[in-house]
Amino acid sequence: MPPHKKKGIPDRWEDYQAAGKRIPGTRFISFKVPLKQVSVRCFSSVILEKDGQELGLIIDLTFTTRYYKPEDLPDSVFYLKIFTAGHEIPSDSTILSFKRAVCRFLRDNTDNDKLIGVHCTHGLNRTGYLVCRYLIDVDGMDPNMAVELFNSSRGHSIERKNYLQDLQTGPKRRLSVCLCPSVQFILICSFLLSCFPPSLSLSVVMMEWRSRSWSQSEAAIEVILTIIVTAITTGITTMAPLCKY
Repeated sequence: MPPHKKKGIPDRWEDYQAAGKRIPGTRFISFKVPLKQVSVRCFSSVILEKDGQELGLIIDLTFTTRYYKPEDLPDSVFYLKIFTAGHEIPSDSTILSFKRAVCRFLRDNTDNDKLIGVHCTHGLNRTGYLVCRYLIDVDGMDPNMAVELFNSSRGHSIERKNYLQDLQTGPKRRLSVCLCPSVQFILICSFLLSCFPPSLSLSVVMMEWRSRSWSQSEAAIEVILTIIVTAITTGITTMAPLCKY
């Protein structure tokens, strides 16, 4: 058995640099899996802090739990495990879990610039695929640009041909599930307003919503009910547009 296997070091792990650079215009930074507690803490305290950056979330894509424990991480860093098998294109449910995690973190951290650290074993193929998939599907980035941006930031290029082919020519995955609550709310209101009299204005609705101190869900319910009641009282005679959905 090769020496690296005896020491618990993954195959080719030593061939890759520990971490890349922050992907410009995003919160993403990619790195290979830390193999022990000191590596985890060194990554957070040395690699990032020397550039004045702070890690806020780690998304672990490895298909095992043997490398390190979440409790090894600094208390200030959130951790999410998404078991992702290597070599094969991640399933739609895996892609969805990744997108939701990123969207949720960005929504909850608008007041800071904390980074999202993503890693698989080498921080390259599964990591690169899911980061690029997010940039393509959610941020609307050109596939070739997304791949090039990831490769240049990581310092290594995505190697799996099937990953590259799916990113460059495959279909986009569902986007709506990643929309933040405020965007979902606007889309709901826009749809409802399209069914009702033109006297109702989305800008008026939004001004009303923003003036309230409630949570988004409570405000959304209140405003949508107001729209419906107003539409009924102003004499709407048909709900035909609704039949199309």
